[in-house]
Amino acid sequence: MGVNNINTRVVADPGDAGAIAVGEYNIVCNMTSAGSETRTLAIPAIAGQTCALCCDTYGGAIAVTAASGVNVAGNTVMTFGVVDEAIFLQAVTKAGVLRWQVVGNDGVALS
Repeated sequence: MGVNNINTRVVADPGDAGAIAVGEYNIVCNMTSAGSETRTLAIPAIAGQTCALCCDTYGGAIAVTAASGVNVAGNTVMTFGVVDEAIFLQAVTKAGVLRWQVVGNDGVALS
């Protein structure tokens, strides 16, 4: 994967039922759960943008729902089941519309 010229920011974990901040920059979000929790992830802002989601502290499963499919199967839910699981996404277009695409996955269940 090539390097892009977009700045990278560590964005705050929004907590249960929160929305992960997506701006015009690459993002890293280290998530912490206190029990079974959810998050949402909006459509990317610009082509080539990257997003790394990581389970930093595990107290229960974290289900992150993307606004569109993140793989060929059209899965939208990424479930983190243990600490250290991570998924890496990049903004691509499908039929001219921006969406996230999985480019790396370390243990995250997709559904």
